[in-house]
Amino acid sequence: MDTKTYERSLKKHLAGCRKKAPLPKHEDLSAMDDFQYRVLGGHLLHWLREWGPDLLAERAVLAGVAGWDENPVICFESSMPGLVAAAEIMNGVRSPVLCGLPEDLASFDLEDPEFNVHVVLRSFFESPSAAQATELARTYPLQANETYLFHYDETIMGPLFARGGRHLWKWDGQQMSLLCEGFESFVS
Repeated sequence: MDTKTYERSLKKHLAGCRKKAPLPKHEDLSAMDDFQYRVLGGHLLHWLREWGPDLLAERAVLAGVAGWDENPVICFESSMPGLVAAAEIMNGVRSPVLCGLPEDLASFDLEDPEFNVHVVLRSFFESPSAAQATELARTYPLQANETYLFHYDETIMGPLFARGGRHLWKWDGQQMSLLCEGFESFVS
């Protein structure tokens, strides 16, 4: 499989996914989704301008040995607020960045398990488990109306070539606040 075939097929697949589950308008997002939109959009912008180019250059050095395409399709996997932000950021930009929900990318039938023609940037929020929340409360106590959220961030450039982590946030029903950047991180 080549990069162009993968990109064309994924674009078609994602267009079908958006017909079934269209993106909401930014102004229609809930207060929490609006804050997530801002954080996820900011993360995507930083990745595109700062972190991504360095990782893609590192991947390009390894491409000949690993058999990877030097200009892979970049798959941005996020939640609806992240996709709304990405649509605004990417509007009118000709780029190999294709955006989808986790279920969109999981249901794509062209496989590239060795990451020969694509890379993945995952960026979304998730709630901690009850046990994790109990543990977090020891170091980061909350008020009665507040809840924890993790911003999960992962870049996969190839087998055993990934970076990521979680950043700890709290939501008080009105706004989000960062409690700990780089709460957890990993490199492979």
